[in-house]
Amino acid sequence: MDEAAYPWPAIDLKDPPEYIKYLSQHRKHGLDFLVITQSPKFVHPFVLENADGHIHLSQEWSGNKQYEWSEYCANPKLKTNRANAVKKPYKLEKKAFELYYSASLHVEKPKRQFLKWFMRQFFYYSRFRQWQ
Repeated sequence: MDEAAYPWPAIDLKDPPEYIKYLSQHRKHGLDFLVITQSPKFVHPFVLENADGHIHLSQEWSGNKQYEWSEYCANPKLKTNRANAVKKPYKLEKKAFELYYSASLHVEKPKRQFLKWFMRQFFYYSRFRQWQ
């Protein structure tokens, strides 16, 4: 379920609607859901509490990382929560962009221009020091 905030929005938090309560019984019917969202804050808390696992994908300066918890993690950006997660690198499959239209519009590889600039300056500086 992509963009899970649309079918299960974070509204009416005290008394969730019946269709949201039904999610606690989905296994009786042999159903499992893969829920995708930009942020867990957009999804109803009842849905989040029924999650058996939580995977958070992050683009960092050192590359793409995958953090995985055995249950829902309320704040995946917190350092202590990331320390408790199973962390591993991941690579975006090029084939996935063909299947998912909007991903090709807004996902870019992070630019490491500063690192290139710094390395170039260091190289020129070291050459200059050798020349003197």
